[in-house]
Amino acid sequence: MTLLTTLLDFSDTGEIGLLVDEKGVAQREAAIGKGGVLQGSELAQVFSSLRANDLIWPYVVKGYLQGQAPPPFDLLYWNSDDTNLPGPMFCWYVRNTYLENKLREPGATVQSGVPVDLGTIDIPSFLYASRADHIVPWKSAYASTQLLGGERTFVLSASGHIAGVINPRRRTSATTGSARTAERTTPTPTSGWTPRRASPAAGGRPGTNGSPRPAARR
Repeated sequence: MTLLTTLLDFSDTGEIGLLVDEKGVAQREAAIGKGGVLQGSELAQVFSSLRANDLIWPYVVKGYLQGQAPPPFDLLYWNSDDTNLPGPMFCWYVRNTYLENKLREPGATVQSGVPVDLGTIDIPSFLYASRADHIVPWKSAYASTQLLGGERTFVLSASGHIAGVINPRRRTSATTGSARTAERTTPTPTSGWTPRRASPAAGGRPGTNGSPRPAARR
């Protein structure tokens, strides 16, 4: 199982947590909790506001005030492809994760009639976090290693939420081990996180891109 910049424990959600409270969630539930959608453009604006100096104001100054066309940037082009979310799903997710942090509690949520207990997941897992991620704080991503069963591989790399994941294999920064070790250690140049994802302990095969082993034929 591969988790890239993912939260399972929502004890510390970083800046996004400042935008989530009981009143706001209740208002969403009243509006779209039983139907409707959350517009993708609205969600995208929320994430842009977290990095306004990078994602809003440069375009106001250069585009609106100076009349300059923005340079091509593949990451932002991909990031602008927002998606509408079903209202009931969004409301359930925000309440049970960001607000009440139930996913980490065994049996606190039920999916398809089955109580969820992350500790019973005993397959090898690979967990990746980006040091400068403002959406998933890396220490919170590391906390997932304390919830899952089975062998766990944790990699901390440089850059942010998106760029750190999709950067090509080249000399970048990455460290492995515990959160305390990663915090005290300056990342060393490596060939990226994908070789670690390909290790047998992380569910991949040596010499591959880390894709899961195919199921045995019967």
